[in-house]
Amino acid sequence: MPEPAASPPRPLITIAGDIIIDHHLYEGERRSATSDGVRGVAEVRDAGGAALIKKLLDHIRPEAERNSIVLGTSVPSRKQHGSQHAFAVWKPVRRESGDKNSPFVWRAGLVMGYGQDERLVDTSNSGNTHTPVHHPLPTTTELSPRVLVLDDAGIRFRHKEHEACWLLPNDDAAAPDWIVLKTSAPIAQGDLWTQVSSRFADRLVCIVSAADLRREQLQLGDGLSWERSIEEVRAGLATSPTIAGLQDCRHLIITFSLDGALWIDRSRATPEATLICDAAAADGEFARRIEGQAFGFLSCMVASVANALAIASCDGAKPALASAIAAGLDAMRNLLHEGHGLVSAESPTGYPAQRLARVVVTPSTSGSDRSAPHRLKPAFLSMEWTATPGARPTDAPPWMIVETSQRPRDSHIRPSLTGLARQLVLRGPGVLGGVPHASFGKLLTADRTEIEALRSIRRAMERYRLKKAPRRPLSIGVFGPPGAGKSFGVKELAKDIYGENAWMEFNLSQFGSERDLIGAFHQARDVVLGNITPVVFWDEFDSREFKWLQLLLAPMQDSRFQDGNLTHAVGKCVFVFAGGTRHSYDEFARARGTPEEHARFVLAKGPDFASRLDEYLDVLGPNQRTLPPDDATTSHRRPDHSDVCHPLRRAILIRSFLASDRDARLDIDSDLLDALLEVEEYSNGARSLEKLVRSLQPDASGAIRRSALPPPRGLAMHVDSGKFQDILSRNKSFRMAKVVELLAPEIHESWRQGTTPAKLAEKPHLDRPYAELALADKDDNRAAARRIPDVLALAGLHIVDLANVEADDRALQQQVGQHIEHHIERLSEAEHEGWMEHKTRQGWKFGDKRDDAAKRHPSLIPYHILSESDKDYDRKTVRSYVKFVSLAGYVIRFREAGI
Repeated sequence: MPEPAASPPRPLITIAGDIIIDHHLYEGERRSATSDGVRGVAEVRDAGGAALIKKLLDHIRPEAERNSIVLGTSVPSRKQHGSQHAFAVWKPVRRESGDKNSPFVWRAGLVMGYGQDERLVDTSNSGNTHTPVHHPLPTTTELSPRVLVLDDAGIRFRHKEHEACWLLPNDDAAAPDWIVLKTSAPIAQGDLWTQVSSRFADRLVCIVSAADLRREQLQLGDGLSWERSIEEVRAGLATSPTIAGLQDCRHLIITFSLDGALWIDRSRATPEATLICDAAAADGEFARRIEGQAFGFLSCMVASVANALAIASCDGAKPALASAIAAGLDAMRNLLHEGHGLVSAESPTGYPAQRLARVVVTPSTSGSDRSAPHRLKPAFLSMEWTATPGARPTDAPPWMIVETSQRPRDSHIRPSLTGLARQLVLRGPGVLGGVPHASFGKLLTADRTEIEALRSIRRAMERYRLKKAPRRPLSIGVFGPPGAGKSFGVKELAKDIYGENAWMEFNLSQFGSERDLIGAFHQARDVVLGNITPVVFWDEFDSREFKWLQLLLAPMQDSRFQDGNLTHAVGKCVFVFAGGTRHSYDEFARARGTPEEHARFVLAKGPDFASRLDEYLDVLGPNQRTLPPDDATTSHRRPDHSDVCHPLRRAILIRSFLASDRDARLDIDSDLLDALLEVEEYSNGARSLEKLVRSLQPDASGAIRRSALPPPRGLAMHVDSGKFQDILSRNKSFRMAKVVELLAPEIHESWRQGTTPAKLAEKPHLDRPYAELALADKDDNRAAARRIPDVLALAGLHIVDLANVEADDRALQQQVGQHIEHHIERLSEAEHEGWMEHKTRQGWKFGDKRDDAAKRHPSLIPYHILSESDKDYDRKTVRSYVKFVSLAGYVIRFREAGI
């Protein structure tokens, strides 16, 4: 009997959608027809849209699987330059902006747009409009593919007359495993959307850009912070009737330019969102640094996601979408940074599909060129996602990922950020890589309010710089307590945007008369005449009972000032006004204080001055923000417990004063670091912190110890010396010999019980009761007991004597255990590093095999390259901390945020 015919293979990926014909015109250098040996104009016609995705996947998938990728779509006529034809002129630009040694690459310099709508083109003398003919390409099999990719560019593909091109099965049971819909504005509209969202939402992966969402009248800004972008997307999806249907997709991926993507996963009982982003940037920042443009970004993301879905479908596994999204972002950034390739004697070849495919399959998380400037160093930030955002109390602090990342998702305790701050001091700014942060020149911050304010000011400065003849100066107010460092951040922005020579500084408290102020305006005017936009910093503008405010109003309004009978134009300039009497813009503008103070403010034209400010910045400094008194009967300011980032601000300053190498590890007395981070107040803000920290000179080994502290009278100049000393000695009782000798046997027995018999057989000198150990081995366990407080401190935890606790709260101890588990890798690494430090001090070195006589040990290597079994030992040790601490008569407690 003849053998039954084999079933035809099921297609892996099928692609359908709008096709665009891209016309790339590459600028030449031939200025006459007789010019020889120079590059001429080149034209490349590329099939874009759905065809672009096919090109990418042809290079991503193995050769044997390419025949399962087919194209079913409408094809525009190449003879007519209609609305499915796009045009751009590409020009040579430096790959690295501002670097004269950087090679030239092709980037789009003139975006010409799309051709004429065919329905408006008269192609005959009769005046009839021309309707192009579209031919769907047939698929190779009637079997539904594993992954169906639909590219809806908003042209014709989405309309019902092209339903045959959608390749959707009539029988829902025969549907593809996954449907990937790349869509554009108008979002969630059209016949195609109605079909796929109503029939296949359970397998629908929708990919859309934030830029297209903004076209839907969504209140979605251009990225002052990742937190703000997420909040605005959440609110928009919940309140906008036009795009609300996006929430029904199994997976929704929203790209934020080339800097990040929000992936909303509704495959779980509780929907979850993951932000994959450049934590040091915000929406649009990467592109703003690069001259020129490129196109086809979202196709990179679609190809990467479709590839991951195909792999998972074949393997019966869960798709690795997070890594696929990171790879897609990597390819998108590569497309802009490298453009259409290097400018050379060879003719350009259009969209670089092969190069981008290589980036997708070797993303930055695994590639060898992770340090390349365009490579994404992704942060993966997960959170619960509800369709309707919960109402937030009006007095609640702004949501910050840096804070929520430090606790388990279901925890309601807000631990202090001192744990992360300790890591920052010890290991450098790299520890912020997984949470949103921003750098502005030499200024580093992880505080959302500062990030948003500084980015807003930077964008205002950049917009103002591009204005040719502005009618008035850009006016920025800077407020903060004494010693907060009010000039530093704005100065860093000014130098970056306007250059080193733009900065001018005047202290109005030192001016004796109006003539001094007029002289300052003349100096600024002279700089303007030198073709430089000056950034004029007016320090203590509110001195002398607001005397100067009314004299500043006219220059702020129309950039003019009066000198005798003559009126002079200052010209294009930036005014920065730093106040010395109010801690915040709110306190200044609302004239907080006694009725008499308010009256003086009004008479001095304070409200008029405030109304002329274009931007403002509240500089916080190293101390926790304070609020004005509740009433006028007291001058005592209240701590603002919503300011949870002050430990991080301190850590950034401490690190900058102690370490010149960004990645160097600091060896600093653990209790001393506690005191520097947790002391209630630095008397003169950043000035006091700097003077105290710079006095801590390291010893010959580079270690920083409490012995370097100034004497009590010197310490009291900068902090409350009594409270500082209290923190220094806080862990003294736990490290006393009686506690250490109590815990050392328990730690040893815990190790014996958690070690396999085979491992114990290799170390017979350790497989015995603690009392029988050699002195050096006992010391290992004593050192393990002494470092428990230091390791816990990295998670914002501390040890409290049980005698000082009113009741043993078991629920709280359970939360402590969950918190330790949330930070288990960080704490386990610290436990391992503490063990290595102890062994190294005893003269031990790395060796392939353990040799106690020669003091060699194979585990004297960084934690991340340890075997999983060795890591597990460190994890078990850290998980046992709760038990060890309890045996010693202590409990572990949180250092709560804002306190």
